[in-house]
Amino acid sequence: LAHTDVRRGRMANLFGAVFVYFIYSNLLTVGQALQRKGTLSTELGLWWVHLAFIAFAAWLLWRRVNNRALWPLWKPRAAR
Repeated sequence: LAHTDVRRGRMANLFGAVFVYFIYSNLLTVGQALQRKGTLSTELGLWWVHLAFIAFAAWLLWRRVNNRALWPLWKPRAAR
C-alpha cells in the first residue's frame, strides 16, 4: 500500500492503509469477543482473520505485479 504513482497524490494510499488496518483491528476484537462468549472454537482461534488478510495481501501483490490498480473500484476523476 506504500507504492505511490507520480500522477496521483500520496495520501490516497495512506487512507486506504489506515482503513485496512481499522478493519483488521476490529475483526481481531470481534474474534476475541466471540472466543470469550464461547461461540467461536478455540481451535479455530483468530486464524480466520489472519488468513483472510493474507489472502487480501496476496491479491494486492498480484495486482501490483501485473501492473493493475490496487483499488479497481475507485477510479479518480480526470482533470478538466
